[in-house]
Amino acid sequence: MRVSMMAFWQEGSEAISLNDVCKRAGVSRPSLYREFGGEDGLLAASLQKYFEVAFVPIFKTLESDEPFQVTLKNFTAKMTGDRADKAIPEGCLLVKMRSAVSQIGPETAKAINTVHAWKLNAYANWIDRCKKNGTLMSDTDTELLAAYIDAQMNLTMMRDARGDDRAMSREILRLALANLV
Repeated sequence: MRVSMMAFWQEGSEAISLNDVCKRAGVSRPSLYREFGGEDGLLAASLQKYFEVAFVPIFKTLESDEPFQVTLKNFTAKMTGDRADKAIPEGCLLVKMRSAVSQIGPETAKAINTVHAWKLNAYANWIDRCKKNGTLMSDTDTELLAAYIDAQMNLTMMRDARGDDRAMSREILRLALANLV
């Protein structure tokens, strides 16, 4: 599972073939079909694995009782941190899959929608908590704020995946989120 997740994350789901995944994982194509039912099932399972190993640990930051500004700073640092020392690809597998949504099957589309909804909910819970504890003074609708933060993070991940200057991406993100603090 990790092999397919890393391959799709690094190269994009539309750029790597099922045969390539089989070769890298050392499994036969029939075995892969028996386990996942085909490419759609493999993509969905890879996204679920990505969610578990990449999203959940980073999004735990949003569960902090720290003030909004501190949590935002810590969260964006984790999202935009240097990945070379961790040997993980740039960008975000979810963002990559969402941009290739017309080329994926229904199982993967459902997984994308589920993970994206989870992500928006995590942002919304954090925002509501910060509004209640007084560390975020905003009358803006919570769902709108969650979607705005998500959009800014997605743009940053897209820039990283393209190989844009990381320092510039961080500054653009900082500027985009500055109006929230």
